[in-house]
Amino acid sequence: MSKSASKNRLITTVVCLVLAISILAGTFLIFRPYYYNNIYLAPNPTNLSSFSSASGDAIYGDFYVGPNGSDSYSGTQEHPFATIKKAKEAVKKLNKKYRNHVVVAILAGTYDIGSIEFNEKDSGSESCRIIYAACGDGEVIFKGNAPTTGENFAMTDDAVIEIKGGKYLSFSNITVDSATGAGIKVDGKNIDFSGCTVQNTAGCGIEINGSNITVANCTFSKTGSSAIVSNGGNAKKLTKANIIIENNLIYSTCVFDKKQPAVVIQGVGTEFTNNEILNTPSCAVYYSGNLNKIEYNYIHNCLLEYDAAAAVAAPQGYVNYGNFVRYNCISMLGNGDNSPTAVQPASGSTVRGNMIINVPGKGVDLNCGRDINLTNNIFINCKTTISASEANENTALLAELENSPYQSKEWKEKLPECSALVTDPNKKSEPEFALNPSGSIIENNIIMHASKKIGSISPVTEKYSTVGNNLCMNLTETDIFTDAKNGIYTISDSVLNTLSIDFSNLPFDSMGRY
Repeated sequence: MSKSASKNRLITTVVCLVLAISILAGTFLIFRPYYYNNIYLAPNPTNLSSFSSASGDAIYGDFYVGPNGSDSYSGTQEHPFATIKKAKEAVKKLNKKYRNHVVVAILAGTYDIGSIEFNEKDSGSESCRIIYAACGDGEVIFKGNAPTTGENFAMTDDAVIEIKGGKYLSFSNITVDSATGAGIKVDGKNIDFSGCTVQNTAGCGIEINGSNITVANCTFSKTGSSAIVSNGGNAKKLTKANIIIENNLIYSTCVFDKKQPAVVIQGVGTEFTNNEILNTPSCAVYYSGNLNKIEYNYIHNCLLEYDAAAAVAAPQGYVNYGNFVRYNCISMLGNGDNSPTAVQPASGSTVRGNMIINVPGKGVDLNCGRDINLTNNIFINCKTTISASEANENTALLAELENSPYQSKEWKEKLPECSALVTDPNKKSEPEFALNPSGSIIENNIIMHASKKIGSISPVTEKYSTVGNNLCMNLTETDIFTDAKNGIYTISDSVLNTLSIDFSNLPFDSMGRY
């Protein structure tokens, strides 16, 4: 063979090898289903709840406040007061005997509030609620003391609106802006905020402590720390706070304290429902306490800077039983370079009916937890779908449990799984020993992953818990869904009847804001 022919044959061989390697590499990249390298993204659900704005402005007022008013006026619509403080005084003097509510109608404009307090003397009653509401066209802004020009200022503990012991008060369609501390602080009962906007705060958006408090249809953005911090109820008696946080938009939070969660739920009996959270540097919702519900929320584009926690996270330990994380859509976490987790539940939590999609880390991390009901969820394109670690070695958590009211009558009645735990190290081989990852149920989940595997479940978890009867499929096996390529992940009745697991459709049209 001539040198020329040999040379041509060598070139041809090299070219073929390069092409073969390129094809193999391309095939690997195409089917490598991880979001962190931006190679594959499953279509996000498109049939979630649709948001529609509703007005809650005052139609009329018993007293009016306007930017062109005067506190020497009578407070009528034609002659409004100039300040909220003057309106408060007028409400206190008003005879409320035959009234079922009193309305302070606030005309559009900016009010340099600084900080205003509502205490017990400013309260309404069960038969006569006091309402402060925007009235007419334009925005009503309660402005705090923080400058809006970007100049430095001293952070304070003040809030623009502060309720100390107040009761039966309502605030509607008011914008709270430029707070040197929190936007709103609530320590009271029977308080509600509706259609309000809280923005540009140095501290939290709203801090809640009390009972029968509702925050609904509000927007929280550009908060220095968490958007919402909620606490209430009685842990010993398991008395619910009846705090409702519903249908709110929460975004661009924790501007100064980036490691804080966007929302913190503590205590007993808070319902966090139908909210949308996005664009947060760290955790979306951090919960602790008991009998709280985190459900029907749309959580996406969170954990953009820190992945130490999960989008929905809870502390380790055995005193946070009885919480629900269900019917949420959680998607598109991280920034492409980190590997955050979608849900890291507390022991004793129910994690059911969630859609967890395009997560570059773990879908659910049981994190040595126990008594977790993880059922009827859909997982699509998570790097590790479900992770469960070995038995916990943090013996300090035993002391925390012993110092809790877990043996009280109320806990035995409402949280029997927790009351059955034992802390005696001599019983560490028994399922009831608190540090063992016992009692969890991981079944009837749909898992779509390139490996068709459930994830990483420790042998100890499998020994002490129920793990099995999950439907694991490849990412390309989307025929079970109505229209996966267009983000419709419902399953027809005829297909449901053929599945090897007992699965119910998720309530997609109820997830997110309405």
